[in-house]
Amino acid sequence: MAEYNKAKIIKYSRVFNKMTQEKLAEEICEPETVNRYETGILDPSQFNYYLMMQRLGEHVEIYKIPGDFISFELVNLRKKIKKLVEEGRYDDVRKENCKYKELMDDSVDNVQFVERIDAITDCNNGLISRDECIDKLVKTLRLSYSDFSFDNLNKGRLYSETELLVINSLIIELWQNDNMDLAIDLCEKMEECFDNSVIKNDTREREKLLLNYSNMLGLNGRYEDSIEVCKKGIMYINENKRCNYLYNFYFNIGWNLEQLVENTAKLSEERDKMLQSAMMYYWISYKLCNILPECKDNLPTIKKSLDDLMRRQKKRTE
Repeated sequence: MAEYNKAKIIKYSRVFNKMTQEKLAEEICEPETVNRYETGILDPSQFNYYLMMQRLGEHVEIYKIPGDFISFELVNLRKKIKKLVEEGRYDDVRKENCKYKELMDDSVDNVQFVERIDAITDCNNGLISRDECIDKLVKTLRLSYSDFSFDNLNKGRLYSETELLVINSLIIELWQNDNMDLAIDLCEKMEECFDNSVIKNDTREREKLLLNYSNMLGLNGRYEDSIEVCKKGIMYINENKRCNYLYNFYFNIGWNLEQLVENTAKLSEERDKMLQSAMMYYWISYKLCNILPECKDNLPTIKKSLDDLMRRQKKRTE
C-alpha cells in the first residue's frame, strides 16, 4: 500500500490539532527533527510516524491508498488468487498469477505478491523442495524488510499485508518442513508485534497467523496454550466483526480439550466436564461451518469428530 506525502500529513494534522512541534516531539524525537520531517528534509521512520499520528489522534490507515495497483482488475485478481491458494487449487493459482504479472507494475509490493505465489505453487507442485521454498520466501520478504532475521524480529515495524502473507507462508513451510519449533517461535514474535500499540492490527492476516499458531501448539502437545490462542483469535475476529476462520478456532478448542482428557491425568468428574465442553465446541464449529459457504468441505471432518466423541461418551456411561 502506498501513502500520501508524510511531510504534509504530519504538518496538516499538527496544525489542525493546534499542537506545537515541541509538544508533538515529546518522548518521540527532537523538535528539530519534527521540523525536518515537515519540510521533507528527513523521512520519518514508520515507528516515529505511527507514534506521532497516535498522539495527534489520527489513524494512519486513513491516509493509505492502493497506489501499487494500476486497476481494479488487479485488486480483484489478488482476492481471487488468495482464495484459490486457501482452497489449494494451485493449477488455477498459477494461471491467475500469470495474468497478474502482465498487469502489474514493478513496485516491491507487487513483486513480493507474485514471488510468494510462485514459491508456494512450485513447492506444492513438487518443482522445488521445501528448503528451496523457505529460502525463496525469505528472499522475497527481504525485498522490503532487508534486515529480516528469525532471531531478531523488529517489533516496532509496520508490516504490510503482503509481508504478512509472506510471513504466514514462511510459517507454514517451516512447519511442514519439520521445523515446528522455529515456526512457533516466529508466531510468538509476530504476536508481540501485533500486541505493540503502534502496530496496525486489524488485518485479516492476523487471523491466519493465530490459527497456524494454535494448530502447531496443539500438535506440539501444548493443549492449554493452544486453547488460549484460540480464545484470543475468537475475540479478535469478533472485535473486527468478521467470521472467517471462526469455526476453525472453535474446532481447535474442542480438539485440544479432547486431547487434554486423553493425554493428561484428570479426575473423572473433570474429564466428563471437559469432554462435554469439547462436544459443545465441536457442535458450534459444525454450525458455523454449515453457514459459511467457503467452509463446506470441512463439514465431514467436524461431524466425524463430534460423532466419535459422542459415541465414546455414550459407551462410558453405559
